Amino acid sequence: FPHVKEALTFVAGLSLKNCLVSDFDMELSLDEAMIKYVQILKIAELDQFFEPASERITLSNHAGATKPDRKIFKKALERLGASQVAFSDCLFVTERHEHILFAKNNLQMSTLEFGLDFTDWSDFSQKLLGKMGEAGHWIPISVPGHPDLTNILVHVPSPEADENTEVRVFVTVRGAGNRRCGSPGALSSHTT
Repeated sequence: FPHVKEALTFVAGLSLKNCLVSDFDMELSLDEAMIKYVQILKIAELDQFFEPASERITLSNHAGATKPDRKIFKKALERLGASQVAFSDCLFVTERHEHILFAKNNLQMSTLEFGLDFTDWSDFSQKLLGKMGEAGHWIPISVPGHPDLTNILVHVPSPEADENTEVRVFVTVRGAGNRRCGSPGALSSHTT
């Protein structure tokens, strides 16, 4: 998967909780399956994006169910420490069209289908921002002359243009006054 590391680095910079959910080898014991799965991630140099594995990787063996069953997603949220998060607040990314349909129609998840919505992981960040922007809550901000304030995503309570302008002015004024607002990604939280 060319560009997948860049896509995962981008996601990590947004401070979003993310995890892997896999129907990996249910013939193995849970411990054996986890060891083997993590080893595959290490070989692909992707393990760093899903650590600790005990929270960020959920196999079918953990839930006794395969995707797209509700049980496996519920177990993934529990392991992630996000059991109170509604499925409607989750984004499910997969290449399996039938899983996309089930997640959208039965679980009310937002979805992105690899091979349909995007075909190259270099396009994933824009697709992710598009999904996040559907609710109008994330706006990109850059302050000219301040490399530490470039391509920051700022969350605003509503998609109103006036609020977006207000947030941009605030960040620009803070940046122009040489007050550091935060490192890239640090402002990816709710503003008041």
